Amino acid sequence: MKKKITWIVVGSLILLIPLIFIVYNKMKIQNIFDEIYYDSVEATGEGFQRRSSLGNIKGMSASATNLTGIATSKGEKAIMESYESKSLNPPMKSLSITNNSTKKYLVIGYSYKVTSTIMIFFENHYDVRTKKLKSELSFIDSGKRITTKKEVNELISKY
Repeated sequence: MKKKITWIVVGSLILLIPLIFIVYNKMKIQNIFDEIYYDSVEATGEGFQRRSSLGNIKGMSASATNLTGIATSKGEKAIMESYESKSLNPPMKSLSITNNSTKKYLVIGYSYKVTSTIMIFFENHYDVRTKKLKSELSFIDSGKRITTKKEVNELISKY
């Protein structure tokens, strides 16, 4: 009888542990930004063995860059996946996804060529912990970054 109870307990644990793992993973991914972040973190380990799922989209040519120690503070781990302009549909010029697994944030940046001299940049900053998204918009006109509200309004009224 004791043996039977032991086998039932062990069998239940064997079935319960994977179930808990599956439920936990479903709970941590609550939106598309979480999904992109966790997929990117899993895909781009130290050896860059594989690309994230976004890099597997037909026609997309992605490259991963380890930003650790280059564009981040010491001890932070950050990976940037960028997509070549030839694999993007015009007028889109760039697309990059940066995840910082130390500070738990994701940045999705993309740009469009508006005219021969004007580029518009969009950046979405997503904080994985707080589930907050902050979007930024900026322009570059003939190599000059347009940052103030006045300059943006002048540029928009001009075109």
